[in-house]
Amino acid sequence: EPCFQPHKDVAIPPLLPGSALTEVRPSDRPQLKRDIQVYFRGTTQGSARAEAFNRNYSLRVRQYVFKHFSKEAGWLISQDLIPGTYHQELRRSVFCLAPAGWELWSVRLFEAALLGCIPVIISDAIVLPFESTLDYSSFSIKIPEAELQNLPAIIAAFTPAQIEAKQQALSQAWPALTYQRRGGAMQSARLG
Repeated sequence: EPCFQPHKDVAIPPLLPGSALTEVRPSDRPQLKRDIQVYFRGTTQGSARAEAFNRNYSLRVRQYVFKHFSKEAGWLISQDLIPGTYHQELRRSVFCLAPAGWELWSVRLFEAALLGCIPVIISDAIVLPFESTLDYSSFSIKIPEAELQNLPAIIAAFTPAQIEAKQQALSQAWPALTYQRRGGAMQSARLG
């Protein structure tokens, strides 16, 4: 039986304790030049402790992305983990890929959103937090897994005006995607 059952469960955003994500409101951060068009830094192999399941890790999306798109001009697609650079690279990116990990969702969708990078969701069956109230299409892109081979063309089709509109919507939607910490107290967003 699946862990998440939409008829009785509620999807909520993960708690993101990283200080780079919670100490400063996205609108109050100094803006960096977004010189990375598309970004993904992460593993494609899962875990050595779960080798029997690694073959299907991330629904094979991360493996496909790395194999086919790591040489795209303006894209930073890497398996190399460089401590201390991840959040800065998210802040420098226009689009951030958010494929599945061990589950249909990944925390990187929320990290990207909080750092102003347009999430590119690649997980057909994902249930997003508050999706009946929050218009994810206004600030993110959802690409069907079957369309993954068209990812560069899909991204390239966005005009600067469309990108700016998504970034503006993202700057309004971020409170619904986190539990912001201020002065030690948890605060929640109002929806609707």
